[in-house]
Amino acid sequence: MRWLNYHHLLYFWTVARTGSIVAASRELYLSQPAISTQIKNLEGVLGTPLFVRNGRGLELTESGRKAFAYADQIFRLGAELQEAINQDLRPDPGGPPPDFDMVPSPDAPA
Repeated sequence: MRWLNYHHLLYFWTVARTGSIVAASRELYLSQPAISTQIKNLEGVLGTPLFVRNGRGLELTESGRKAFAYADQIFRLGAELQEAINQDLRPDPGGPPPDFDMVPSPDAPA
């Protein structure tokens, strides 16, 4: 099994979500050729085209729609993971304030 490059998946997901490589390149701060190349790499790993050209735009293939649905779940779960971890790191609003004095002062009783 070849490992999936999640940067490639992010670029694909952003193009599919925004509707164009131009819009995705603006959002991701990457060049259009870089995004196109990475999507081609993802298509190579998956073994199928994810987009077809439709005039000047792009349209998801059946495989592209399936990949987009999975990518959407993956990135939604990633956002949930970040939120869960951030909540764990926040102090309890009803509890005492966090003790940030990690290094004992020289006058502290031993």
